[in-house]
Amino acid sequence: LFAGPAGSGKTFLAMESARREIATGKQGRLLCFNRFLGNRLASDLADLEGLRASTFHQELLRLAGIRRVPEGAGPAFWAEELPERAMEPLIDGGSSLVSDFLVIDEIQDVATDAYLDILDLMVTGGLREGRLLLFGDFERQAIFDNETGRDRLRSRTPYLSTYKLMQNCRNLPR
Repeated sequence: LFAGPAGSGKTFLAMESARREIATGKQGRLLCFNRFLGNRLASDLADLEGLRASTFHQELLRLAGIRRVPEGAGPAFWAEELPERAMEPLIDGGSSLVSDFLVIDEIQDVATDAYLDILDLMVTGGLREGRLLLFGDFERQAIFDNETGRDRLRSRTPYLSTYKLMQNCRNLPR
């Protein structure tokens, strides 16, 4: 887990980590929460065969076979129905849908029980023993006030090492 404030290079490191995993012959996913960031990741990394880069919810929609979001889809759809529908193919599909590695940017916004259940099925070895690289800011960027997200993540990933990114690389002093 790489934790740091905005501008500390989390997304840059997430992208580079995915590139390096692909370079070793593995296949995997780079997921984030924000739609605009997801589009950028998908565009910037489109040439990497074996990498699926998108938002977390785009990946759930793909797994669930949903091509159009239902009219009036509210919080219950995104937080409950969609994860449940995406879980079925992961359970039934076996290893064909499981990745060698999983890179998550903005993990603070995905650290709910339902979402962690899905992530657990997406990677070989699950969250407990899988190849995970997680990037986030639980202090300043948790847009859903997910106060227990870090604790929930810790309970699911007991062997996870944490590294703090402290320097703002984007907005340097004059």
